[in-house]
Amino acid sequence: SRYGKELTLAKQRLQEFRATVIKMPTHPSEEDYAAVRSAGVNVFVSVEELLEDIITFNTWVLFSDHFLDTQFGFKREEALKSVTQALGASIKEADKEFTWDESGANTLGTQLVYLTTLRDWLGNLITADRSDLERPPGDYPHYHNDPFADFPFKHSQLWADAAPETLAEYSGLINMVHQQATQADLANIRNGLDHKRDNKQFPAADRMLACISRLEQIVDIVDHRNLVPKLHWRSRTQEDLYGNSTYWFEDYKGATISTGGPTPVIAIKDQNDDGVAYIAAPVDLITAPNTQILFSSIPSSEYSRYWNDYPMYPKRGLPDDSGPSEFEKSSPPQGESFQA
Repeated sequence: SRYGKELTLAKQRLQEFRATVIKMPTHPSEEDYAAVRSAGVNVFVSVEELLEDIITFNTWVLFSDHFLDTQFGFKREEALKSVTQALGASIKEADKEFTWDESGANTLGTQLVYLTTLRDWLGNLITADRSDLERPPGDYPHYHNDPFADFPFKHSQLWADAAPETLAEYSGLINMVHQQATQADLANIRNGLDHKRDNKQFPAADRMLACISRLEQIVDIVDHRNLVPKLHWRSRTQEDLYGNSTYWFEDYKGATISTGGPTPVIAIKDQNDDGVAYIAAPVDLITAPNTQILFSSIPSSEYSRYWNDYPMYPKRGLPDDSGPSEFEKSSPPQGESFQA
């Protein structure tokens, strides 16, 4: 599909859960409990997907070197691994150890612990020392001294290129999500809905309705502020006679964002090529003209994994003309060209 269904499905499931809870009588029958459980289970499937997206995407945005490593392309596998690198492979809380699963099979308890860690980590970045992350001179592009093409990525992690007040704004967004998730009492509500529990431990209707309201606020925050990897497709391009461009991108509900060009933070594809989806950074981290960061979405599939890091070029100096027997991942030699 052109757009992901995660946010739409989460909103739909929350509405269904709310309607089911409201209809639950004062003295529910086993059928009433079953209906609420069924709707609640679907909601918590969406909750786990949403929390994992929040944690992985925002950690990846701030922790990565997008100029050299990601090249402004979002891959879910890389985002999952960045959580381990930035926040730790495991976190100990209340004498229990929570381990992050880089394949994405993380439980609700682990996600809530890592959401708290993300909040604390981002809050600490506001005043953190950046000197150790300065980019080596050899990693700068040839145009970095051009006064008309300022190079904004002077550090090996994106957060270090952002002003403290910008990081404070970002931290405030994550803190709002964390606060709503904490007040929603997610773990206890989910455990109370467990079919193995006694009906006497079933959550009261007012507690479930309060939880639903908190979750709806989380969905609204992450949707409007792009705190999850939500796809945007280019809807319009406008250029003037001097080479300046404006690009408009549209999400699943028709809301648009725009950015100008030329820009040092994204390589917008040819204006006639509309086959690329983009993901917007939650905050304008660079705060300079035409620096709204948009990442191209790189979907994961058997096909994309097979062709990852291609093309590969033959090693030089082979002993005979029988054809290349080994390949290395490198640029083709200067002055030579290769055909597929």
